[in-house]
Amino acid sequence: MPLRRLLEGVSFSPEEVRAMTTAYEAVRKKLHDRGQPELVNEIIAKRVVEVGKTKALNAAEMTSRVLKSFGLPED
Repeated sequence: MPLRRLLEGVSFSPEEVRAMTTAYEAVRKKLHDRGQPELVNEIIAKRVVEVGKTKALNAAEMTSRVLKSFGLPED
């Protein structure tokens, strides 16, 4: 999983990692991820980590911000 590789050696609490993992999966689901190139998953993971660095965000807020960063509605 691209997200796991990006989190190696970075200091996040277990709760933050869970929130980022949940957000990552939610964004992939929203984008109807079916056999996307690994590059797409990598880009999603990088955005989730960028947003996750802002701290104090739950998974829903992270998902919303990542979707907005792609110009997509959060619904």
